Amino acid sequence: MKVVDTLYARLKADGVEDDRMFFDAVVKPVSAVTSAGLEVLETNRRIKEKYPEVHQILGLSNISYGLPKRARLNRVFIIQTMTMGVDGYIINPALADTMADIITSQTLLGLDKYCKNYIKAERKGKFEL
Repeated sequence: MKVVDTLYARLKADGVEDDRMFFDAVVKPVSAVTSAGLEVLETNRRIKEKYPEVHQILGLSNISYGLPKRARLNRVFIIQTMTMGVDGYIINPALADTMADIITSQTLLGLDKYCKNYIKAERKGKFEL
């Protein structure tokens, strides 16, 4: 958070609006740092609480580096981080199940007004995995 606070202050001093800022809570692999997932979740929560209008982005697959069945870990982590305010990801958009999870999570978090994107995805067969 010290880095986020410093960057935020500098960007504000330069006239950058909050909704034009993107912060990346660098993700370490849980295979090397057992607490890495919790650290990112807590950092994301604190950023959202202190700076609610800034954007947060993550390199999703870093969390699962070196582990088997990485896609499963990544899919669960994306859902967890979305609940903490992350709204941008570096991911492989060709992974249908990951994209389906994102659409579903957005709906459940109230980010899909009247469930329009969810219904549209269902009609296009995006949940047929």
